[in-house]
Amino acid sequence: MDVSSTSIEPGKTEWMTVRLEPVGIGLVEKSIFIATNDPTRPLTVLKVRSDVQQDIHEASGVSLRKPVFSAECQSCHITAAAGKAGQELYDVLCAVCHGSLGANDRRTSLSAVRWAQDIKELRKTIASGGYLNLPHGFASGAGGPLSERQIDSLVDLFKKWQTGEKKKHQE
Repeated sequence: MDVSSTSIEPGKTEWMTVRLEPVGIGLVEKSIFIATNDPTRPLTVLKVRSDVQQDIHEASGVSLRKPVFSAECQSCHITAAAGKAGQELYDVLCAVCHGSLGANDRRTSLSAVRWAQDIKELRKTIASGGYLNLPHGFASGAGGPLSERQIDSLVDLFKKWQTGEKKKHQE
């Protein structure tokens, strides 16, 4: 759990990020206990509820290691990517392998240091492949589904995310 401050002045607000890691599927409820110095409410309880769904890949038997260019994956990833850019494109095409930006929720998370150091190579990598034994890249000229504009939008998204992450850690 991340919090922006360990104390909050009266009338002020702070943010808190909570990561829920449920076991199994179905309705999950977790409680977060917050101790305060307020004599009328020394303990506040926040409840997080989620309806955890089975991973679509698990349910269908499609391996996460199967290339998104394969016939089984095209309708969810390739076709869904048409006309999308930036975060929306990342969510339908990239997140299945890389997880959400900033989260270490996949083995190939983009929050890894090596990606941050190789930002100049990111566009080339997306377009031409060359990582994870991909036989080709995501650029339409390399057999993939993405236009040059879409690739640029992913690189721009990653640069904005990287700048925001650096700023967050410097505060």
